[in-house]
Amino acid sequence: MKQIWKSHRLSGNKRQPAQLKWSMTILMLMCWLLPLAILTMAILYYVSNRFSVQMQDNIEKSMDTAVEICEMRVA
Repeated sequence: MKQIWKSHRLSGNKRQPAQLKWSMTILMLMCWLLPLAILTMAILYYVSNRFSVQMQDNIEKSMDTAVEICEMRVA
């Protein structure tokens, strides 16, 4: 009878580290990698949006300058 109880107890101990491993992995993903990924995506979106707005402003200024140069040559 003791033999069965000891083998059951040993098999139960082998399962706990696996559960702990998965719970720690999930905890790491949820508390470390997920916020880091969200922050990275937010920063990339902000930089991309600012870059687009800056490009549009530069194109508009360039076109205004080109129009002024053409007007000066015509007049």
